[in-house]
Amino acid sequence: MSRRVVGWVVLVALLAYAVQLCFYRADEELHVDGEVDEAFKGVREAFSANFLEGWERGGASFVVYHNGRKVVDLWGGYADRDCERLWRRDTLNVAFSSTKAFAALCVAKLVDEGHLKYDDLVTKFWPEFGKHGKGNVTVRWLLGHRAAELFLRFPAGLAYTDNKIDYPTANDWKAIAKVFEEQTPNWPPGTETGYHAITYGWLADQIVRRVDPKHRSIGVYFREEFGEKYNLDFYIGLPHCEAHRVSRLTLPSAWDTLQEIAHKPSDFNVFRFIHQMWTNGPLSRVGHNVPWIAFMNRMTLNNPDFYGIEQAGVLGIGTARAMAELFERFR
Repeated sequence: MSRRVVGWVVLVALLAYAVQLCFYRADEELHVDGEVDEAFKGVREAFSANFLEGWERGGASFVVYHNGRKVVDLWGGYADRDCERLWRRDTLNVAFSSTKAFAALCVAKLVDEGHLKYDDLVTKFWPEFGKHGKGNVTVRWLLGHRAAELFLRFPAGLAYTDNKIDYPTANDWKAIAKVFEEQTPNWPPGTETGYHAITYGWLADQIVRRVDPKHRSIGVYFREEFGEKYNLDFYIGLPHCEAHRVSRLTLPSAWDTLQEIAHKPSDFNVFRFIHQMWTNGPLSRVGHNVPWIAFMNRMTLNNPDFYGIEQAGVLGIGTARAMAELFERFR
């Protein structure tokens, strides 16, 4: 991208920011609730400012533990602005890649109980996985994004293919297993590291199902071993009866993006990188493989039918409170 184009983008962003400062008006009533320790009252002020100054277009929640004690527990804005549904204490949100931490914790518990080791070959409990040069892949490599299966390409590592993981396949763990068994690594396993954006969740589920003495899915395992035990409002596979509590996800408009660049010009490089990755880079292959999971140019994850999928890479759903509490317990 030429300097002239960059200059014009920055100029337009500055103009957008100026207009925003002149004409933006906050809602008549600020909807922020929760508790904050006196020593952290500045956090509440900053949290509220996100809504007052227009940086948070919907709603949010924020929880902090400090020295073993919860010192911030805030929520505010709208779970769905279009219908004026407020964000409440028990509002749930899609956790996206934060879900991976919960998946890793499930495997860590199985390791701690002696059911497997991180340096075990995956073929030790999943022999069929070893086809097409994957025989040396370890559990550590899978969880450390080194298994070379960042982007699925069917059936034998073809760079551009029309085959996809559709919604029915995503709900069938045996069908998903076949996908990975027939997958050729994108590079020699263990030699490179690449972010397993979505496949991480399915791989972790396959590990848990095969190693857990009860052969539970990762969603059931998490619920029984963590969720119910610690009374956590977080799910890998949300019960349908809880779907009404999930907040609505929105995408930033071009106007929102310009405002951010004007406020912090260095963010332009971030947006440019994301655009390049999504149009010509690895992220574009993710989009082709699972087109029903879309969150860049369109947002499909407001579909409640997807909430129940046990996809431990991107589709955990819960509260910030539950996430913070679990991270505090196992930090």
